[in-house]
Amino acid sequence: MSDSTAKTRNRRAAWMILLVCLLIGSIAVYKVLTGRHQPAMMFASSQHADINGSILRKPQFIPGFELIQGNGKPFTRRQLNSRWTLLFFGFADCPYVCPTTLAELNKTMTSLSEQLPKHLLPHVVMVSVDPKRDTPKRMKSYVESFNKSFVGVTGSMQKILDLSRSLHISFAKIESGDGNQNHYTVTHTATIMVVGPAGRIRAYLSYPHHAQEMTKDYLTLMHVFHQVS
Repeated sequence: MSDSTAKTRNRRAAWMILLVCLLIGSIAVYKVLTGRHQPAMMFASSQHADINGSILRKPQFIPGFELIQGNGKPFTRRQLNSRWTLLFFGFADCPYVCPTTLAELNKTMTSLSEQLPKHLLPHVVMVSVDPKRDTPKRMKSYVESFNKSFVGVTGSMQKILDLSRSLHISFAKIESGDGNQNHYTVTHTATIMVVGPAGRIRAYLSYPHHAQEMTKDYLTLMHVFHQVS
């Protein structure tokens, strides 16, 4: 088999697994919305509840965890208790989904800063699904290249797996097929979780993410949860 044929097959396989991960993530979110937690859609009104995603009637609990920030300090559930947070999973070598999402989040933050008081602006936190290559220092450099306020965290694979599973996030390593163990990519759920100041998930924002839509959705959530009048 030629190198070009192998690369084409690997790309096709990666796209297929990405689609499967996105489907699994969508199914997981659906189960959260309709399953034993009973969090059906919460509408303040039909107008206020129109977001690109899902609003939980019953906030989803996030169990305790401990990862590492770029400054070497622990990142735990406590860091989610002080402000609203936009939390998502990705990795620094991500070719498209992560950089475009971070770029749109940067635009969203710029827009929100013109419309909301500082204490209602969200933290943006990206959790690595590739801890082998994403050191704390690298995650810090990567997310801050989009916005200095963004936080990148990583940790051991087991700790990341434990947290991702508790949040219904899926990811999978895709080998390149060339025999080099350092040549791989990672497919992952691209959902953004909106975490309230009590450290519980209040809504999910669906992929693809666009700044204008995310700005509208976040402002809608602030009204739904009576943060602004």
